[in-house]
Amino acid sequence: MDPFELVIPQCCSNDLAGGTAEEVLRNLITLADDAGKLKGLGKQTLVSALLERERQGSTGFGGGLALPHARIAGLDDFVICIGVSKKGVAFQALDKKPVRLFIMVLAPEDRVQDHLKLLAAISRTLAGTKVKQQLLNAASPLAVNEAFLAHCRSTAPKAPKRRSKLLCVVLFAEELLHEILESFVEHGVEGATILDSQGMGHYISNIPIFADFIGFMRAQTHQSKTILALVPEDLIPTVLAGVEEITGDLDKRQGAVIMVLDVSFYRGSMAMM
Repeated sequence: MDPFELVIPQCCSNDLAGGTAEEVLRNLITLADDAGKLKGLGKQTLVSALLERERQGSTGFGGGLALPHARIAGLDDFVICIGVSKKGVAFQALDKKPVRLFIMVLAPEDRVQDHLKLLAAISRTLAGTKVKQQLLNAASPLAVNEAFLAHCRSTAPKAPKRRSKLLCVVLFAEELLHEILESFVEHGVEGATILDSQGMGHYISNIPIFADFIGFMRAQTHQSKTILALVPEDLIPTVLAGVEEITGDLDKRQGAVIMVLDVSFYRGSMAMM
């Protein structure tokens, strides 16, 4: 699911009106309606669906960004609207600061996996400060549209499901975990399991002969996360490239290791339920 194909100038605003969360969401819905994207669906129903999602947990990430979204019965295709608020709006964001940049996603009710992929793709597109600043400074709806598309990560089509391999990522730089999982979803990995793990330093430091050598190591460097995922063989190069885009070249830096293992047999699925 590629946001590049869904964002159009008619669904963008560089001067989004509204002083409350409900008003902003209503104005984003109006953008979609005026662009002919809603096909008779009631505005209030859609606003209520978005507000209900906010009650489950704010989609205000912090840093002035919110990604309100909801799955909608009767909606034929995905709708994305982008709005920039000049003054900012209180949106119960994680950092408690006003939100100025809103990316609204409406999804067909039955396309759960595509919805997850789309949210991950948008989140990764907005990960850098450069694109957010360009969107905030956009002088017209067309400029908002072009600024987003200029940074949009076009996703490769999902390969037919064939033989899978076991992808194992051992990650000591735990702060990169969520970004790697977003990359997995974006590139079509249906699920993974994450294990709390420890490097050998945790154990070797308890051996007296090595104690003096290990003493300088910080305790947190012993901790790691091990990510296990079944990945279709065709997707392995794309998924590996996505991980190293986040971690950097792992032949040149420390902090993680990637292993790809042959799987002779498996039954079941790691797909998110």
